[in-house]
Amino acid sequence: MNWSAISTIIAALAALAAVGAFVWNVLETRRSTRLRIFTEYTRRYHETMLMIPTSVFGQDFDLRQVEDEKCEVLLRAMRAYFDMCWEELYLNKAGKLEPQVWKYWQAGMVDLFKHPVFGQAWDAIQSDRYYDRSFHEFVGDLKVGELRSM
Repeated sequence: MNWSAISTIIAALAALAAVGAFVWNVLETRRSTRLRIFTEYTRRYHETMLMIPTSVFGQDFDLRQVEDEKCEVLLRAMRAYFDMCWEELYLNKAGKLEPQVWKYWQAGMVDLFKHPVFGQAWDAIQSDRYYDRSFHEFVGDLKVGELRSM
């Protein structure tokens, strides 16, 4: 074997190693990004849920019976929750979430919509926020307890 063949083999191996490192870097970046998204949205979820008083989770809750000032505070927290849900739906559609994470989050949304306050708050604020048609349909499904693949 001559030196030219050896240098060609070494160059090919170096190129292969570079491609392997590039692919690994892309996959690691993707994994890291998804982990950051999950962590950030979990943090936001907990912060938002802390703004919602536990007293509103009863099946007999009626938003119309809440005094104006307290109602506005509650609706502010619900707007933050709906905005977050809309963002999560967008992230899922854009392929930025692991399928299992989306299933977990979506199941949580269905569980929360079993409490009348979520449907009542949605009915009260949906017209003063911009959400696209797919999110309106998604919330409609949540209100009846359906999971849809998105």
